[in-house]
Amino acid sequence: MNALIFVLILAFAPGFTEASAASVWLFLVVVEWLADRFAGWLWRHWVAHWSALRMRGLVHAISARWG
Repeated sequence: MNALIFVLILAFAPGFTEASAASVWLFLVVVEWLADRFAGWLWRHWVAHWSALRMRGLVHAISARWG
């Protein structure tokens, strides 16, 4: 996916230079890093929320209603 984004950005760039390639690469690295950080944060919060619901018995009530 990153390679596709890299090629698309460079295809519409005014001119291919090493500086433009480096800036696109840096942008992709930052986006990937943020995505990894956010995915970890989201997973930890979702698991904690689900565990709290399960302990309160709400998971069974919700699944019985929609199941």
